[in-house]
Amino acid sequence: MSRGRRRLASLRLHDAILPPRFSETVERWVGAAQDRLDPITGLLPHRSDPLTGEPLEGARGSSQSLIARFLPEVDPEWGRAQYASFRREFVGSFLGIPGVREYSAGRSGSGDVDSGPLFAGFSPSASVVMIAAAQVNGDRELADAFIDVSEALGLPVRWGNTKRYALGILPVGDAFLVWAKTSRPWVAEWTPAVLPRVVPPSWRVPLHAATLVVVAGMWALSRRFGN
Repeated sequence: MSRGRRRLASLRLHDAILPPRFSETVERWVGAAQDRLDPITGLLPHRSDPLTGEPLEGARGSSQSLIARFLPEVDPEWGRAQYASFRREFVGSFLGIPGVREYSAGRSGSGDVDSGPLFAGFSPSASVVMIAAAQVNGDRELADAFIDVSEALGLPVRWGNTKRYALGILPVGDAFLVWAKTSRPWVAEWTPAVLPRVVPPSWRVPLHAATLVVVAGMWALSRRFGN
């Protein structure tokens, strides 16, 4: 489903910069997709039958974060509504740190090639892509929070004029972060979103507290074994 969304967004971009050709195709797809939503969440499914389009697997965080990046380009009003539902169903926190759950409430499963390894049900890849989705949908609250998480937990290191995450051992992660942090709408008009807060303002406190504990422990060890 997410690949289809990217292709439809490309068609919208084509019609914005060249003589329009694909508006009927896009509208026909939107109508068909709206008739085949995940019945539990009301979101686009993770997998669909290639012949009938009927859902084969319900909505999941790894695909929804990518869908939420591109759907506003395809249909701005519907894309914003889907983003609000996705945000409500999948964004949560673990030990005070915000993230995107791979499965919605009442569902469970394991990680795979789409989600990557799950940590307490949260998908790191979906959480990174959420930066792009939040930025395109004008959701500064979540964009800023997830960017801060990437800086705190991404283990960034600077080498010369470069900055690399995960100690530089996962270049694909660097590429995704650059793409996510620089994402802006191609066709849709960007407007600030007005959405209920899902991340408490104090979410950084546990993270800073844990950092202080680690630093204090390292300092205590250096004092003990340095004398």
